Amino acid sequence: MTNHRFAGCLALVAASACGAASGAAKPKPLRYHFDQQHLASVPPEGKADLQAARAEYDRAVQENRKAESDWANSKRAIETAEREASRAHKRKEAADSASSAAEDSKDWNRSNRAKRDRRVAEVTARAADQKVDVEKARRSWLEKHVQYTRENVYAAEARFELAKAGVARAHNIAPPDFAYQAYVDQNQLRQRKADELKGPADSAREALKEEQKDYQAKRRDENEARGIDTAATSTRSANPDEDK
Repeated sequence: MTNHRFAGCLALVAASACGAASGAAKPKPLRYHFDQQHLASVPPEGKADLQAARAEYDRAVQENRKAESDWANSKRAIETAEREASRAHKRKEAADSASSAAEDSKDWNRSNRAKRDRRVAEVTARAADQKVDVEKARRSWLEKHVQYTRENVYAAEARFELAKAGVARAHNIAPPDFAYQAYVDQNQLRQRKADELKGPADSAREALKEEQKDYQAKRRDENEARGIDTAATSTRSANPDEDK
């Protein structure tokens, strides 16, 4: 056994320390690492499972990096949505004043135009408010998603270490202090920890989708008020990864 650490895990720990998504405790590094140099005598065909496990680990690292980046940008997205909502409410206040003035003028053409503008301003403000809710729900999901992906990196790494230990056992390779069961137990522990975090992350993702549905409905109201043919307007995806 060795205390060798993967460069990807080091990057993960550094990123977690710099941009913590929450006050939750950071995942602890793996205890058991199998030095791959002990497998130098194993032919390539005997390492198929090992290569697959390494590819899975690399995907987990990339997923975490994207989650960390999205989390870092999510606060700015909320602030942008809040500024737009503030502008929308100012336009609504102006439209309310214009509508009242138009009614007092007894100019029905002017009054009708003002009423239309007021309706547009109202639904636009509602859509803008809902956009804020969407971005807040996205940030809530990302917080949990980051926690899950951090732990999932170690779960994937544990599977990789277990795969190396499995190859060693299959080829009767036993470095000093080698204990195959330690890798089995480590894999089960880290997978269980990742699974415990996946449920809350998935639930937060579903909550985000519901907020997005409400936003799309309010956008349709806005388009209809503006006289836009909503049937001919392409609807943006409700996928949390796409609806930025």
